[in-house]
Amino acid sequence: MKLNYLSVSLLAIILAGCSSDDENPVIKADFEVLSDRTFAFVPVQFEAVPNSAYAYFWDFGNGKSSNEKTVYPIYEEPGTYTVSLTTTSLNKVKNTVSKEIKIGAYFITKITALPYEGYANENLSFIIEQKKEVGNVSLEQHNISSEEISTGNPFQIPTSKIYFSGANFDLGFPIFRIFESNNPNEILNSYNLGSVIKLELNEDKTFGKGFQELGFRSPYNFEFEFIYDYVD
Repeated sequence: MKLNYLSVSLLAIILAGCSSDDENPVIKADFEVLSDRTFAFVPVQFEAVPNSAYAYFWDFGNGKSSNEKTVYPIYEEPGTYTVSLTTTSLNKVKNTVSKEIKIGAYFITKITALPYEGYANENLSFIIEQKKEVGNVSLEQHNISSEEISTGNPFQIPTSKIYFSGANFDLGFPIFRIFESNNPNEILNSYNLGSVIKLELNEDKTFGKGFQELGFRSPYNFEFEFIYDYVD
């Protein structure tokens, strides 16, 4: 009789353990990227799959984190980021998944200066800045050869990895500061702020052209070409 009592007790413990595991299974972490295309300065939507975990912890790879099921992180620079999601089940078992996510932007590949009414000046240099949330950031300076700028014809300004993005594609546009080469402390003018910017994109929005009409005070307007790309 005592043996039967012990057998029943052991069976009850085993069944209880099985029932607990069935009711609180380990949640395998996974997530989906729901944004059609990723851009710097634009919220990217991630959603945990499945959505039945007891707790969530996201590490977005940019120093930011969240405990929500569906998240909308914002990345301030294009590039490749490792995003990790850790789920916790009711029985406190954790499971983690990590994925590399590429954040893109539009990169300017070509800038052409268009002299206004044949304007020509042999002593100009261009400093290119970018409009950022923290203010304007200086990028590079170019001294254009006198042969190019003295003719009054369009000429190219060299560029390297200038990108723009943002919800309205208003962050990162190049700002042109034009100096007299023989007097680098004297700015002739700064162009971009308040200018009219026209963008033309192809159907799948992977490349396009832009035009900056800077008004009658500017000796130049600027035309540029750009592509959607990442930084590896």
